[in-house]
Amino acid sequence: DGYLWIGSWEGAARFNGRYFTTLDERSIPGIPLTGVRTILRDADDALLFGTAQHGVVRLADGVWSRLEPTVERRLRVISLARAHDGSLWIGTDRSAWRLWPDGRLESLDGHGLPQGSVYALLDADEDGVLIGSERGLFAFRDGRLVDRGRERGLGGVHIRALLRRDDGGLVVGGDHGAFVLEGDAPARRLLSEQVESLLEDRDGALWLGISTGGLVRHH
Repeated sequence: DGYLWIGSWEGAARFNGRYFTTLDERSIPGIPLTGVRTILRDADDALLFGTAQHGVVRLADGVWSRLEPTVERRLRVISLARAHDGSLWIGTDRSAWRLWPDGRLESLDGHGLPQGSVYALLDADEDGVLIGSERGLFAFRDGRLVDRGRERGLGGVHIRALLRRDDGGLVVGGDHGAFVLEGDAPARRLLSEQVESLLEDRDGALWLGISTGGLVRHH
C-alpha cells in the first residue's frame, strides 16, 4: 500500500507520506506490541512484528493477532525470515527458532547452533537458510547445520546483516566489515568498517549502514 512502517521500543508507527499513526499496547488491546526490533512483510502481504520480549505479532487485512507459541515462550526477537518450506525463522538473543505452519516451535540448539544473538536470517534457496549471529555465519539445510563462515575464512566473525543481490551474489556485513561470497571462493572484503545493515536499491547500487552513523554507497 506504499506505507512506511517503523519499529521502536514504544511500539510501531505507520507513515503515509504526510503524518504518522502510532500503534502500541494501549491502542491495540491484547497485542504485546512493544520493543519492535524487526518487521517482515510476509508472502501473503501480512506484516510480522518481532518484539524484544513478547515473541511475534501479526497484522493481516487490518486484524491483529499473536503467534501464540512465540508469545508463550516470550521469545526476544531480533530477526525474522520466511523460508520456502513455509516455516518462519526467528532469531533471538540466544538462538534461532523455527515456527512451522502447524504451530510447532523448534529450537536450533539441538542441531548444534552455538548460543548467541542471531541478528540476520536469509532463505538462500539451494544453500538452505543462512544464519548470521555473533558466533559466525551458518547454513541450515536438510536438517544439517554447516559453519559457512569458517569455510569462507570468516570463522567466528560477528555477522549482523545478510543480503542476496539481484545477480545472485551474497553480501554479509558485521563487526569486521562487509564481504562478498561468490561460489566456493574465500570471502572478498568490500569495506572494513562495522556494518549494521545492507540494502540494494532499484538501480543495483549497494547501500551499507555503518555503526558510526553513516551510509556508504557501493557500485
